[in-house]
Amino acid sequence: MRDKLVEAANGRSLNDEIIQRLAQSLERDEMQRLSERLKAQGDRLAKFEGEIASMVERLRLSDD
Repeated sequence: MRDKLVEAANGRSLNDEIIQRLAQSLERDEMQRLSERLKAQGDRLAKFEGEIASMVERLRLSDD
């Protein structure tokens, strides 16, 4: 593993390479969490839109 890190560092210090990889990992984790939160919000919004459409339809039927 150390050899792979040294090779990947490509002129950077080993510590800089480790820090870079940790930062990338944290960014990926944060993007994944953000994606999951946005999907959950989208699901809630779709459900709410369906409920509104249902209410509008009932109001139209009651007006007829």
